[in-house]
Amino acid sequence: MSLSTPNNEDGHVGSNARHRRTPSLPENSAPLLRLRHSPDSGFGVFASQLIQSGTQILESEDGPAIYVIYRVFRKEVCAWCFRYDQGRNWKIRFPYESFVGTQRDGGGGPGPGVVFCREECRDAWKEEYGEVGIEAYAAVETFVQKQARCRGWSVEISDSNSEENDDKVPSTSEIEEAWKSAEEQASLIQSLRLYSSSSPLPNSSSLVKPDRPSKFQKQALAQAIGQPISNTDILFFLLSGVLCASSSSHSPSWRALLTLNPSLHAIYANANILRQITSTLLHLTAVLPTRLLSYVSRETFEAVLARDVANSFGIWSKREEAQCELNASSSDMQEGAEMLGYGIWPIASFFNHSCEPNVARRRIGRRWIFTSAREISKNEELCISYIRGEENASNLTERRKRLRNAWGFECRCVKCVHEEENQGVHDE
Repeated sequence: MSLSTPNNEDGHVGSNARHRRTPSLPENSAPLLRLRHSPDSGFGVFASQLIQSGTQILESEDGPAIYVIYRVFRKEVCAWCFRYDQGRNWKIRFPYESFVGTQRDGGGGPGPGVVFCREECRDAWKEEYGEVGIEAYAAVETFVQKQARCRGWSVEISDSNSEENDDKVPSTSEIEEAWKSAEEQASLIQSLRLYSSSSPLPNSSSLVKPDRPSKFQKQALAQAIGQPISNTDILFFLLSGVLCASSSSHSPSWRALLTLNPSLHAIYANANILRQITSTLLHLTAVLPTRLLSYVSRETFEAVLARDVANSFGIWSKREEAQCELNASSSDMQEGAEMLGYGIWPIASFFNHSCEPNVARRRIGRRWIFTSAREISKNEELCISYIRGEENASNLTERRKRLRNAWGFECRCVKCVHEEENQGVHDE
């Protein structure tokens, strides 16, 4: 399902990629809904008329703009429809001839590292991401596997080589200094790789091939490849973001992503995360196909991560058939479920949170379906729960702490305000 955007916005990665584009709901697909400013949350979804309980109000027919399957589950989750079968490994992969020769060592690497439950899913993935997607995933997977072998850590474990957690929030000057250093190194690597490449650059690229490589360029590339991967999940999530940005000229996904509200201040929660992001810049610059290098940038990363903060949906091991139903308990929905990864579905992200949600959601494959959980009045805001039923078993303090830590806001929904007022009355 594509989002409608103003004709003068081409969605390319540009100087305004960290700013919000004008959002709108899909034309002719959401007759019961209106998108307008919400007092506390920027934009929100409101009922354009009385909606009866149990009415399907929206379906996100497209898959996520950007997503990642956690490394530990990558062999068990279909990379297209996200099917999961109690830990069973899927066997459908890309044939060897699809990726042979894409690795620096002349082929024979592990391939793209994505698996599928059916051949139809594999074909759909290829149609979405193309040959460059196969080449990009194969290059990154080969890089991860080589690091695992060299360093003796399990390739299935994410964040295996991260430094000790540093909870200190970096200052603006520290953030700028880290990016300046990373971008200088990335520029050297880009120049060296372009010098050695025979591939044409994208029309949008501002990169120029150097006359000849220098020892500083060679050192920068060697250091980037030798630098430990701090978090494989962030590495593959940002790879997905680079591919999404590179498709902006022919796909609505990037334009849709930029309609979401960015939370730039929430990206760099601590110094460790800053290191992970800047090291990922160097890693992707060192291994991705040269035609993608103009999209491996601070601007792309921050455009993605600023929207990830408050807009991602978890990909859970169980279908969320009862998700956000008002009479469902936390244990009913959480028991036995594992979070397999996460993604950003732009159209689904327009729903704000409430601890008394009036909209139920469920995921079927790549699609999210939203249904009214009770009768909803005209002009009433439609809200989902971000905390998967925990609002039914948690008190005000617990809910607000969870939402503040995970999504960065202080909940002011009707339920929270009512409980806060009652606390004040009881304290008097």
